[in-house]
Amino acid sequence: MRSLRWSVLALALAVAAPSCGGGGGGGGAAQPAALSSRWAAPSILSHIPADSPYVMVTLDPPSEALRQKLMQNVEQQIAQSTAAIDKLHGVDRSKLKPWHRALLAFLDELRGKSSATWIEQLGFDPRGRFALYGLSLWPVARIEIASPQRMQAAIQRVLIASGVAPELRTLDGRRYWLTGDSELSLVFAVLDREAVAALLPTAVLDAALPLVLGTRLPEHNLAAATTVPELLARHHLLGFLLAYVDSHNLADIIAGPQPRALDIPLRARTGAVPPACRTDLDRLASLVPRVVLGYHKVDATAFEATAVVELAPGAIGGLRALHAAVPEVGPRAPGHPLLALGAAVDLDQLIAWLRRGTQELHDHPFTCPWFAGINQSGAELADALATPLPPAWRGVRGFALTIDDASLVPPSVTGHVILAGDRVADLVTSLAGSVPAIAGIPLVGDGRAVALPTQQLRLPVQSAHLALTTDRLVIAAGAGSERRATEHLASRAPKASPLLTMAFDMPRLNQLLVALGQPQPGGFGTLRDVGLRLDIGDRGLSFDVWGTWGTAPPAQLAAPPHP
Repeated sequence: MRSLRWSVLALALAVAAPSCGGGGGGGGAAQPAALSSRWAAPSILSHIPADSPYVMVTLDPPSEALRQKLMQNVEQQIAQSTAAIDKLHGVDRSKLKPWHRALLAFLDELRGKSSATWIEQLGFDPRGRFALYGLSLWPVARIEIASPQRMQAAIQRVLIASGVAPELRTLDGRRYWLTGDSELSLVFAVLDREAVAALLPTAVLDAALPLVLGTRLPEHNLAAATTVPELLARHHLLGFLLAYVDSHNLADIIAGPQPRALDIPLRARTGAVPPACRTDLDRLASLVPRVVLGYHKVDATAFEATAVVELAPGAIGGLRALHAAVPEVGPRAPGHPLLALGAAVDLDQLIAWLRRGTQELHDHPFTCPWFAGINQSGAELADALATPLPPAWRGVRGFALTIDDASLVPPSVTGHVILAGDRVADLVTSLAGSVPAIAGIPLVGDGRAVALPTQQLRLPVQSAHLALTTDRLVIAAGAGSERRATEHLASRAPKASPLLTMAFDMPRLNQLLVALGQPQPGGFGTLRDVGLRLDIGDRGLSFDVWGTWGTAPPAQLAAPPHP
């Protein structure tokens, strides 16, 4: 709970801090310009209520090359799962739980088949769209299919093998399976063009079933709304995948003045919501209208995905003041490192922003009992911030760490680290006083490389050098460390750096982790270079993940065992 409390505190500070410096925290994200008339909503959106609190939908089918690339990982996972099952010789499936038997029966359907084969035989459409969304908070999943007959037959085989016998019912000529208890029911059906499954409160089945089975469409649905095309345009996203959580819709479900039929079972569990809680929920929703996920790029060679926490304009302005420029901290890590990590945050601005936020939170605390812990955490943080930073740490802007190579036998590291700040020389001098091994090293900020006593410092490197100026420090280790220390000291700083970056070579990093005794990670067989980036953009806080794909040997699916 403490970690959750601090997470919400971060949001609370973002609410509070802008009001101290003007700009206001409300109003939501700015709206994009008028949309192109060429937008045509796919039919799957007509089933999704416009006020759904969460949505994940594929709008444009992937290319054949991309689909094959994605299925490589799926086939590897299936091969690993079936191989693990085959090791369980002699297991009596009748003694397993029903869901476990159903999973094993489904995997049996995939044995000895390539993805192209089982997709066709199970009735899936390889270019079909998919949607996961909420009817109130209750999840519904829809997927477009190619052959309802084949899918129905496959489901029947899985049900028989698992021993599960759901009730078969009909509504307005549409058959569906139903299982559950007095509180929750699982509904699934194979319709003419799609399969659908939903987890619903049993008490509201009559109200929800027409929407799930498609005999009635929501009065206000996403096909007729501008939400989806606006989000695609606002965040420059592809239609390959779009997902979002809408904070205002979520607040209406939890504490709205007029709960709908599907909200009532949830309200019965939470009880009456105090008016103060609705006010505080609206306060948070105004700060973070939505969280949006999607792709800027995705093809058979590379991808760039993004998650954007949309923020009110005032909050964006306050956070942008944290930006700093640090050498080698840019959108992409230079070179081809084993691992690169960088941060660029103006420490003085960060402290000032936190102080404004905690003061505003003190002056305007949350009044909802749910958020009492947030007020307490804000007070604790304010007490911690009352102590000023040591002088040597003032003006620190960030660092860039690059590991070009590393091995365990023999132990070695080749790489360098850059520390940027207005008083780096003072900071190094203060640290040297607590490390006797470097206390005697002449720390002259003239940019010349100075050898470090690697044995006394117990560093797993043959050579290490330090180079220093008034605003920059470089420590390089490994072969050529003297030359590289001075070279990286001259690295140019970008106009602006992201707040945080990370990049790594997935195959080489996996090899190192396995050598350290970690299990071989699964599901990453085709990933090569991978990077992460956290920054403040025009619409809010963005977290980007990018990467490249290589080739992997085809997965060998296990053949059916002998009877």
